[in-house]
Amino acid sequence: MTKKQYVFSKGSDDASGKPSEKRRRRETLDEGGLNTTRERLEQYESLMQELAEEQERLARETRHARRVEEIYGVGCLFGSDYLDQSRARVQELRGRRTVEQHEVRGWIDGVRDSMTRRALRLRYLDGMSWADIARRMGYAEESGPRKLVAKVVQELQG
Repeated sequence: MTKKQYVFSKGSDDASGKPSEKRRRRETLDEGGLNTTRERLEQYESLMQELAEEQERLARETRHARRVEEIYGVGCLFGSDYLDQSRARVQELRGRRTVEQHEVRGWIDGVRDSMTRRALRLRYLDGMSWADIARRMGYAEESGPRKLVAKVVQELQG
C-alpha cells in the first residue's frame, strides 16, 4: 500500500495544518483507489439490473433452442454460438458484479452512522425501492432514507 500524502492547502484545520476530519474520512473511504460517489453507486445498481436482464435473455434463448430441438428434432440451424456468447456475457457481468459488490460493501461498512449503513445496504446491495426502505426503517416517507444517503454521499464528494 502506498503512503498517503496530505495536501494541506484545502480542507485542513487552520491551527494545526493537519487534515480536517472531513478530509481524513474522505481519504479513508477513498483508500485503495476506491472513489465511491453517487454515480458509482448508480452504476453498480445499473450493473445489477443489466445482469438480471442478460440472465433473462439467456433463459429465453435457451428455452427457444430447446423448443426448436423438440419440435424439429434437430438443433438450431445457426448452431449454438449465440448461446455460448450469451453465457459468456452473463459470466463476465457476474465477475464485474462480484468486484463492484465487494468494493461497494467495503465502502458501506466504512460509514459510521448505522441508519445510513442500513439504508445504503437495503438500496444498493438488496435492491429495494426507497419506499420499501422507508417502511422497513420506520420512516413515514421515502425522503427520510434518501436524505441520509444523500448526506453521506455529499460529505464524501466534499
